[in-house]
Amino acid sequence: MKEKLLNYLLSFISIALTLVFLEFFFNHYLIHKTPLKFHFALPEALQVLAQSSKDKRLPNDYIALVGDSYAQGKGDWLLQTNPNQNSAFHSAHLIHQYLGQDVVSFGNSGSSNIEGLIQEPIAKLGFIERNIDTDIQNPKQILVYFYAGNDLTDNLEELTSFVSEYGQDKRHNQAAWHAYFKQKIKTKKVGAMHFYDANHGWLIHTLRKLIAHSFNKPQDSEIDRLAEPDNNKLVTSAWIAGKKQRLPNSLQTPAMALNQEQTQAALDIFKRCLIYMQQYFKQANISVVYIPAVLESYSISSSANIALNSQSLPAQVTQRSDQIAAAIKAISIQQSLNFIDTRPAIQQAAKQQIIHGPRDWKHFNQAGYKALSQAIVCSEPFKVSLLEEYKNLCM
Repeated sequence: MKEKLLNYLLSFISIALTLVFLEFFFNHYLIHKTPLKFHFALPEALQVLAQSSKDKRLPNDYIALVGDSYAQGKGDWLLQTNPNQNSAFHSAHLIHQYLGQDVVSFGNSGSSNIEGLIQEPIAKLGFIERNIDTDIQNPKQILVYFYAGNDLTDNLEELTSFVSEYGQDKRHNQAAWHAYFKQKIKTKKVGAMHFYDANHGWLIHTLRKLIAHSFNKPQDSEIDRLAEPDNNKLVTSAWIAGKKQRLPNSLQTPAMALNQEQTQAALDIFKRCLIYMQQYFKQANISVVYIPAVLESYSISSSANIALNSQSLPAQVTQRSDQIAAAIKAISIQQSLNFIDTRPAIQQAAKQQIIHGPRDWKHFNQAGYKALSQAIVCSEPFKVSLLEEYKNLCM
């Protein structure tokens, strides 16, 4: 009996030591070579190190992208990329290519400004420093991706959560908001285990997710194919390559469903996030990047979009676009931050070809991410750093 127990104990110790060795080896030598098809199964903190838009495992003097799924890189380019490799699929890779600087994305789909700008980068960087590698640096530059399509509505959901916890009278109390931000960071779990703050056991966690995924592959609700037109209804169309082309009828607008009071409340949260970021990342040079909503990107000729007057929608979109962009620019300037308006470059690209879809109409395809990236690197804060072979991008 004792011999059996000893054998079990030795087997357990052998397995445990093997897992510890494998985790250490992958962490330090192979994590940045992980194929894309396995990224989803990694703990969130390790997903940062697995990214291929940097030269080595740990980023050096790097640019950080923060925001929602646009900063994360969702879209048709990702869907078309070889999952057996760790290849390029969004703006982080293109900016890395154009500037020769490491670029790391902390973007996460569905994030509000609080989550995308504060919770995600701070929680992940903190976890990496505590549990994976103390040599991790804070970013040298930060690109704040503000997406006009849903950032403001997401912020209003955060406001509801804040008021339920702190009360209506604390809405304009910066100290209360900072306490709320810190709580969001504290409760964000980016490691393998939710019940303790450590990186041990992540390999078992990853294997378990891979096995579960092989039996039940989840469907991405944001991937919608272009529906067949209803000939009895007006469809959304835009001028592309000199022709009218049909678009889906429910594309995101620049927060046109929000009234003035709601818009201002959501913008106020964005401003508070920038203030907190500036205090936390004191040494970073921060730029705010305005990314237009999908419908905002095209030259609309007619539309059946949402519950709006289809005849005046193009003018409404333009007016609302200018209003939101001006507000974001004003907040950026007030906080002494760079402001990059990508609308001209994106709208110009959208006159030549469709830059979203055709499977995921909520995000850019490769052409869209190319237009976004070139708008960024050709802006004043970055164009002086362009590698010589890419100087012609800004001519």
